[in-house]
Amino acid sequence: MVGMSPLHSNHPCRFACQLLCTCCECKDRVDTHWHCTVCQDYDLCVSCYHTKNHDHPMEKLGLGLDDDQQGAAAQSPEESRRLSIQRNIQYLILACQCRDANCPLPSCQKMKRVVHHTKGCKRKSTGRCSVCRQLIALCCYHAKRCHENYCPVPFCFNIRQKLRQQQLQPRQAQVLHRRMASV
Repeated sequence: MVGMSPLHSNHPCRFACQLLCTCCECKDRVDTHWHCTVCQDYDLCVSCYHTKNHDHPMEKLGLGLDDDQQGAAAQSPEESRRLSIQRNIQYLILACQCRDANCPLPSCQKMKRVVHHTKGCKRKSTGRCSVCRQLIALCCYHAKRCHENYCPVPFCFNIRQKLRQQQLQPRQAQVLHRRMASV
């Protein structure tokens, strides 16, 4: 039996909530899954889809948030870390857009708790809180590629401003050096 949440019309992660399901074989709760187009309520996680045979055509559904977890053992540590960062950035964006206090996605709930912690943490400014350091690092990875004017991710706007300033400083120093050399 598939455990699916109702569709919320104004819920930013409504597609994820609608597609979050339980694998009919291994009973894992997953985002990315294969849904039978013939059977009513038959879904397989990516791993079971590759190992179990099903007689009907199946379609891949989900946001791809947990797509790479099955092959993580065969990847290099660097590739595994890169994919983990990408996945966590997706979780962060999803959690920052979600307005449902009872969102059924575990990753959304967890990331909301981390963001909430960081907003009120007293040790954040001293750099002594590992939770805050990890969230800020994740926000930095996100900000390097973000181009949205009104991004919901915490610190994104400020980080992008600092990155722009850092890019301008070497250029300004070069211009000043050339001017001084020409005098």
